[in-house]
Amino acid sequence: MTLEDQLAACVGCGLCLPHCPTFRVTGEESHSPRGRIALIRGSIGSRGRLDSEVRSFLDTCVQCRGCEPACPSGVQYGEIFAAAQRREEAAGGRSRFGLRVFLSLLNWPRILDVIGRMGLLVNALPGSRRIVPSKLRITGVSLRQGPRVRRGVSEPDVWLHTGCVMNSWFRSVHRATIALLEAGGRTVATPRIDGACCGALHLHTGDEHSARKLAINVIASMPGDAPIIVNAAGCGAMLKDYGDLFGSSDAISFSERVIDIHEWIDGNLSLLQSRAGDPSDTNVKQTFVVQEPCHLRNVQRVCVADVLERFVPVHRLDDDGLC
Repeated sequence: MTLEDQLAACVGCGLCLPHCPTFRVTGEESHSPRGRIALIRGSIGSRGRLDSEVRSFLDTCVQCRGCEPACPSGVQYGEIFAAAQRREEAAGGRSRFGLRVFLSLLNWPRILDVIGRMGLLVNALPGSRRIVPSKLRITGVSLRQGPRVRRGVSEPDVWLHTGCVMNSWFRSVHRATIALLEAGGRTVATPRIDGACCGALHLHTGDEHSARKLAINVIASMPGDAPIIVNAAGCGAMLKDYGDLFGSSDAISFSERVIDIHEWIDGNLSLLQSRAGDPSDTNVKQTFVVQEPCHLRNVQRVCVADVLERFVPVHRLDDDGLC
């Protein structure tokens, strides 16, 4: 389906407006999915470029895709947004050298490891709060992360997609995921390092060539028929879209193997209970508040609270899943 066909699918009903965080904050039509679609439709011409004002409205979109489940016409806003970015990228609409440098770092997980450790050391220096802006401080990394997630199981029961930033800065989440899968009796393998980055950020910013190249590496890094477990919402959404990205039978088969860790838990409760006892009998007293990841709730249509409340008390936020 072309970009023009996708744009025509929006009938402008406005049911998306209450589900858009930027519209809720600003109240401006141009900061809503319907408004942005109208701007893209009116701005893209034969050269495919967006004018600077339209780009400013697109740049404020957080790409949570909360509008998609609310749309009665099934408009795929995420695809429209990405297609507009690709169209402009191909037409040379703007130069983004700094963004390209950042995205290239995602292809080198070991460099991300080094950056994380350097960030911790800088943060530990006296007076660092006066030197380093708060948005640049790295706080989620530990110098003692333990061994890198292991690789090389020849025929695993499941694969764990490690990702780029996740495996460098949130490796403890991977270790916990592996422990959970092994508690369910599953052998786990992780892909070789060139299959780390899924290419989601590249695709979101219009660099389809790099996204496809990375996707090919990811697909090749986890061969066979074993399920592919993902514990990062954005990565999971991207891997599940590989079939649409390529349209080939191999890519479609790969995407069908991808499941979020919460989906795996939900489908293997009896297995976990038989091996580790009933998790609901842990007498947990705390109540847990869950903030649903946008790409897990809106794109993968998985509700974390539905899964977690089987094990612990969960307080559901009265926010309609707003990003």
